[in-house]
Amino acid sequence: MADFLLLYYSGAGNTQYVAGYIKRTLEEKGHTVTSIFAKRNTCIRNIEEYDGIIIGSPVYTYRAPPTLLEVIKGLPQIEKPIYLFFTKGLILGNSAYEVFKILKLKGYKIIGFSDIIMADTLFLLTSYENTLLYKFYLLPNKIFKRKITKLPEKILTAFDKNTEVQLRKKIYVPLTNFIARKFWNQTKKWIPKFHADEKCTLCGACVELCPRFNIKIEDNNVIFGNDCEFCLRCLHRCPEEAIQIDNLTQKAPRYKPNRINV
Repeated sequence: MADFLLLYYSGAGNTQYVAGYIKRTLEEKGHTVTSIFAKRNTCIRNIEEYDGIIIGSPVYTYRAPPTLLEVIKGLPQIEKPIYLFFTKGLILGNSAYEVFKILKLKGYKIIGFSDIIMADTLFLLTSYENTLLYKFYLLPNKIFKRKITKLPEKILTAFDKNTEVQLRKKIYVPLTNFIARKFWNQTKKWIPKFHADEKCTLCGACVELCPRFNIKIEDNNVIFGNDCEFCLRCLHRCPEEAIQIDNLTQKAPRYKPNRINV
């Protein structure tokens, strides 16, 4: 039986859901899985003790999240096999390649890769709950859930074969980079408009959830800083649905990955 490190980052919850499914399934098969959620300044210790590493990431505007890239850049140089998996709305972009390139330079051996189309949790905010558009945005979770169920076995097979794979830069990257720049210019206008509305109970969930430690509670007020990568983790996972972006999200549905039911 193998001892795995499962390092992942997740915003609204897609990647966390898949990571949890991988962990449960591998442990049921007798393996040991240490699961670590990547946050700012996360430091991975004793990585040489693991037989293999599994890294999971969402795709944010065709790239891997900056926080996960920072953590990966902080990994020690060592030769270890790694399996990569990505959750995406539709297009992978350059996300897998940029993670692959960093790990390759550090001496890691990429022995497998998967990408899974799941609900786009940003577009979901443009719908209303239980409408046709809402159901359309959630449809990938039904169509592609079989790919999730097969992933643990695919991971184990890849580690058994231990054959290195190569990931390459996508030819459409100039186009996706152009779209991403337009989007991030818009998010700079949205980020200062995050706030907690009157439903907030000051429970502190958002403070604990933020991977950038960008949220704090002071004088009975929730304060949002500027170190935000727009993962929407606080917005989607607030138990009171009290986190808002200006008045744009007041009636928007929140994502519930636990309803995927794999």
